[in-house]
Amino acid sequence: MNRRDAAGSDAAAVGADATDDAQGAADPDASDVPLPRDADASASASDATTPIPDANGPDAESPDATSNGAVARAFVDVEIASGASMGACNLADTTGFSIGSVPAPGEPVTRVDNGSNSNGPIAVVCSVAASNGGYAIELEADDESTVVGQGGSLRITGSLTASGVGSNVAVNANSGGAAYAESNCTVTDVGFVVTSGATPAPPSIAPGRVYGTVSCPNAAPTANGSLVYCVVTADFVFENCAE
Repeated sequence: MNRRDAAGSDAAAVGADATDDAQGAADPDASDVPLPRDADASASASDATTPIPDANGPDAESPDATSNGAVARAFVDVEIASGASMGACNLADTTGFSIGSVPAPGEPVTRVDNGSNSNGPIAVVCSVAASNGGYAIELEADDESTVVGQGGSLRITGSLTASGVGSNVAVNANSGGAAYAESNCTVTDVGFVVTSGATPAPPSIAPGRVYGTVSCPNAAPTANGSLVYCVVTADFVFENCAE
């Protein structure tokens, strides 16, 4: 007999004969009477633990969780290279960084939650909000790796159409201490296949999420005003963003 049945039988037994006991046990109202709070005192400590978070991150009680209980997360693959048409790039070699795994063709990418830590803390802050028939985006992912030559940051801001494309998008990319920026970048449909069930079907943008490829053919160094330009390209996925 469980605790609820025992409580119902004890209540029915007080001031009643055996016949009343049987009627009380059969009375559905009696079995539906909720237990007092202290009646569960014998419950195991495991019954009161925090719920196991889902695949999107910790439960809504987490200070890092958004209003829907999910932590912002991202995948980015950034490359900074020569090849711009307006001036010679001052990089001798291509540089770049990734947050999450770079997939083989047709394979899913791995997103990384805000607050994760590999060789250093990962920070993901993003907003994808409906605006003027399209979306206003503010996306930022930072990998503060303590490993020399690794880590970097990517910031993308601007407006995209309802189908997730746009121009005049501002980008600031930093890899290995080399920082480049451009305000006339272009976002197109994603350049790789995102097959994870966590990514909704196209279009590639909706309130709180976006994925795509951003291209900046004339990104200039932010440390000085020299007229040298490099090419910045990045595949990106941002999810569980503010709306």
